[in-house]
Amino acid sequence: MSAYKFLFVLLVFGGFSNALKGQQRADAFIVNVFDQSVKVVSPDKSSQSLHAIIKNNTLTTIRGKIQTSDNIVVSYFTLHEGDSESVKIGDLGLKKLFFFPLSPSFQEVELKIGMKAYEIPPEK
Repeated sequence: MSAYKFLFVLLVFGGFSNALKGQQRADAFIVNVFDQSVKVVSPDKSSQSLHAIIKNNTLTTIRGKIQTSDNIVVSYFTLHEGDSESVKIGDLGLKKLFFFPLSPSFQEVELKIGMKAYEIPPEK
């Protein structure tokens, strides 16, 4: 009987861990910059301590900025190959937030609170 209990517990906890892996969430925006795409993991809600963590997964130096929808620049940054940086954003209220890769240029990416992990351009 003890082997059945062990198997039951193993299956239950294994099922929960797989369900948790299906949705990626964070307490900050995690922006992964790749050569052909940008992947974002967003937080559930805004807070005074909201940050964006930008990771350069390319083989070149990237320069960019984070800016609100009313053109207020939160931060400029330069990241060398493999580097990452944390940028304090704070509470956004109703403002939208954008990540702009300036060099090499790429399309802007809206940083959306409460979204599941998403990619720009979307995977095909």
